[in-house]
Amino acid sequence: SGEQPAGEDESALGPQQLLLRGTQLRNTAWCLGAVVYTGHETRMAMNSRKAPSKCANIERTINKIMVVVVGAQAFMALACDIGHNVTLPRFAKYWYLFPAGHEERLLLPTWIASWFTFFVLFSNLMPISLYATMEVCNFAQAYFIQSDLEMYDEEE
Repeated sequence: SGEQPAGEDESALGPQQLLLRGTQLRNTAWCLGAVVYTGHETRMAMNSRKAPSKCANIERTINKIMVVVVGAQAFMALACDIGHNVTLPRFAKYWYLFPAGHEERLLLPTWIASWFTFFVLFSNLMPISLYATMEVCNFAQAYFIQSDLEMYDEEE
């Protein structure tokens, strides 16, 4: 209630009596405390955000481009899947395309299996070697920077 019991000395709380979040109180037998909530705008709450990713700008750009490439790959696989399933009955009667007749024994429905087939066929759109090449370039650049004598500071 904020009222002090009778017979007690009054003392104001100031910056000397303030313990911020995360503070550890040691070598003290006992302690009286008052909890004060000031919201999300406090220094501790604002500084306790997640650490930013230590990713180079080129890597962020390539990651965004890869998301676009995978999306385009999925869309192209869907378009080919629709075209395949629409024209399948027409081409099923040709003996040279289906010599044993048109019998498919798949675990998945035909449209899902053909979508995965087209997705895998279009997988060469995504250059996986690009990431490996980028890592080799980063390693070589770090080596050259570390071994450059003109960047060496004798005082440190």
